[in-house]
Amino acid sequence: MNRPVMLALVSLLAAAPAGAQVQAPVANAGDDQTAEEFAEVTLDGSASTDPGGGVLTWQWRQTDGEPKVDLLDASTSTPSFKAPGFLDDDVKLTFTLTVTTSAGGSATDETTVTVRKFNGAPVAALSVDVERGYLVLDASDSRDPDEDALAYRWNMVKATPGVSFDWNAGEWEQSQPKPLIRGRIKFTDPVRRRFVVAIIKLTVTDTAGATDTITSREIIRAGPDLTFRGGSTDGARGGKVAPAGNGGGGGGGPRSPTRCMKAGLS
Repeated sequence: MNRPVMLALVSLLAAAPAGAQVQAPVANAGDDQTAEEFAEVTLDGSASTDPGGGVLTWQWRQTDGEPKVDLLDASTSTPSFKAPGFLDDDVKLTFTLTVTTSAGGSATDETTVTVRKFNGAPVAALSVDVERGYLVLDASDSRDPDEDALAYRWNMVKATPGVSFDWNAGEWEQSQPKPLIRGRIKFTDPVRRRFVVAIIKLTVTDTAGATDTITSREIIRAGPDLTFRGGSTDGARGGKVAPAGNGGGGGGGPRSPTRCMKAGLS
């Protein structure tokens, strides 16, 4: 025991009545927290108590984790610091609170702050093509700024009545988690329509759960070797179906409300 601590203990024992014991306070450093890079973080030890009703003093220090941070007002119940930034990964910082009573009793408690590396949202990209009766959806240009792996979820929001797509599976939005998928276009009783409309939605999700969604309206026109006739026909019957444009943004396909209504899709 060093000399200052020994002298303090002797003074405390001399001041205390014979047989009396110094009651220890209860230290409470607050709940563990999660913060983003560069966020202002406040620690809270105000729930600490002294059973003897005395006055408490607080002292905080960082006892584990890198990088070290600058604690402001470390001798108060609610110090603060700015979370570190430009992290390569999440970090955990541990802070220890020591509370001391006016009678000299003390206690400690710890709390942890997890600082999460900034996660940039992914960017969904979708190109659509029609190749010999197959609708080809390509999301391989989707990207994530943190280079996280991406998960893909497809959904056929709506299509012209009488048109279906065979993806060799059941619910295709659940069974096709790939960036590139092909589906055979099937036409059933299309009443001689010259084109059909399909609305396709792609959602990409990174490993941190951030998402981005893109929706594409595709107008699919019959080629010279494929016509829409009554009854049941197969869109891949040797003919070529040419797309009128990708993402609803180009290609010269019909876009007027009247034509879309004729296609059976408003």
